[in-house]
Order: sequence, then structure tokens, then C-alpha cells
Amino acid sequence: MVDWSTYENALKVQGDTRRDRVIYQTKRIVADRARNSPAYKSVLIDGVVQNVVITSSTEMFHKKINALPNEHIYSGSIVEWNKRHFIITNTDTEDEIYQRGEMYECNVYLRWQNEKGDVIARYGYSDDISKFAAGVVNAALQQGIQQTYTIQFPLDEETIKIRRDKRFLIDITHDNPAAYIVTNRNITNGNDSITPAIYDDDDFDFKDKVLYLTFSQTQLSEKDNTELMIADYFEPNPEPTGLTCEIIGTPTVKVGGSSRRFSAKFYDAEGEEVTKTPVWTLINTPENEGKFTLRQDDGYAYVSVTNNLNMIGEQAELILRDESGVYEQTMFVKAVSMYG
Repeated sequence: MVDWSTYENALKVQGDTRRDRVIYQTKRIVADRARNSPAYKSVLIDGVVQNVVITSSTEMFHKKINALPNEHIYSGSIVEWNKRHFIITNTDTEDEIYQRGEMYECNVYLRWQNEKGDVIARYGYSDDISKFAAGVVNAALQQGIQQTYTIQFPLDEETIKIRRDKRFLIDITHDNPAAYIVTNRNITNGNDSITPAIYDDDDFDFKDKVLYLTFSQTQLSEKDNTELMIADYFEPNPEPTGLTCEIIGTPTVKVGGSSRRFSAKFYDAEGEEVTKTPVWTLINTPENEGKFTLRQDDGYAYVSVTNNLNMIGEQAELILRDESGVYEQTMFVKAVSMYG
């Protein structure tokens, strides 16, 4: 007697019904064509490598992004591609073959402190800013409304805490930057995936959501740290663990000079020095990416800065940790003149 089960199972590999098999074959065709397309790109999405299809639109700062079959993209995700950052502002719920979305090149880099004093930074996009920069809005109208911007950010554990009247510094320069205050907050516009679970903190999922914040210009305050571009800056209170560490070295590096060496010391809860392996990290601001560099050797950190006089006065954040991440200390290293 013939056993037809193997044959039947083979037929069902591509689906139980004719429709399922058509979808399966269509996905294969779309995936094959995508890999051979010039629009096929390897990008970072929220820090994870993913292959997608990116095409241009009529606006240079606006791109269309498509996931490959059986993969997904999410609103609010930050895409790093071609030395730029983009935010996915919306995605299509229809994803049976592949998922489509739109993304805009970020034109805002927001820095602030959370309730613990930790420095938080997020990329965002403002259609208002792009239109002003491109001259879409005429000069007379700009005079009346250019002090107010609506900016889209990823909705996550930190940005959801932002409320009205919180102040920020938004500018491309540290010299007398513009200060802004949040005048409106919207987490429902465009967030089709929001469900009743939003009212349950344990179940709420931040994936696939965008935060809309409206900013109006205000006055600078004496508490604003223009070097760090953080409004209402305060010194964070360290966690009362008793475990401390320190960065030893002068917090300056000369433009065109040799690198500055930094060493580390770690202490236990009783203040006694202990042996730990230093782990160093150097963070540049987006506009200075790659201009401050870090070299680690035998537990020491060596920081240098590119030979460019425009770097004088700029800063990078040097972070010291141990291998387990229990210890942490930061220092801002400033670029100074070779002759200063």
C-alpha cells in the first residue's frame, strides 16, 4: 500500500492552501529581487544590523524603507545609514508579503537629565525645521512662527517621562544656544498600535511608537549647561554603594599635540584601593564624531584630538568603568590650544 503522507507533507511545505502557496512564492520573488536591487542596504536599526530596501522620495530628507519578507520594521526606531540617523515615523500594518514604512533624516539631537541625573540623548525629526531650512515657508511667515517646533522622537522608557514645561537647549552651537520649553505632548498621534495595555505599566510595550513634542522658545537660565547642551543641569547624586573610582589626569588635550594619558583607581566601600580592570569609553557629540579618539593600552586611556583649530573649546566625554559595570566615573575632556 502506498504511503501518501510524505508526498502530502511535501506539498504543504509552501502552505496548506493555494493562497498560502502564492504568498510563499511571492515572498521568495520579492526577497530575490530586493537582494539584487541598488536600493538593498545594510543598516543599523536600534543598534542591530538589518537588511532593508531604501528608496528616495521627492524630498531629500524623506526616504521610504521596506523590510524584507518575514522581517519587520517599527515606528520610532532609529536607523543609522550612510553616516546619518533617520527615525521611522510610520509603518504599514499590511505586512503579509513585506512591510513598508517611511523615515526622515533626524535634524535634532536632544540631551537632558533624568530624575537620577543620568544624561539621556535622543535623535528626533522636525518637519517644521526642515521646511524652514529648505525655504518652503516664506520669510514673513517665518518671522511669526519660527520659534515653535513639533519634533518626533522614539517613545521609550526615558522619553515617555518628558512632560510640559521641561526645558531643553536646541541649537547647532554651544555659544549662546537657543532654549526651548515643552508646550505640548502627544503620544497618540500616529500610534495605531496603542492598546488598553498602555494603562498597565507592566504590560506596556514601547515598540512601534512615536512621541510628538512641541517646543516654544524661552530664555536661557543660569542653570543651563551650554557646554553639555543640557538645560537646568544638576550634579547627579551617586548611588550609595560606597564603591567609587576616579580618573587621574588633566582634563584637557592639545589640538595638534600628543595624546593625553589617563589612569584609573578603584576603591571598595571602606575606601581601600582595590584592583580592577579599567574599561574606557569615549563619547563624541554628533558634530564631532571621530574627532576625539581613544586608545587603550595596559589599563591606561590615551585621548587625542584631530589637528583642527576649530576644535578648540570642544569636549568629549571619557567614561571609566570596571569589567562588571559596577563602578563608573566620567570626565569631560576639553580641546585646548597648543600654545594655551
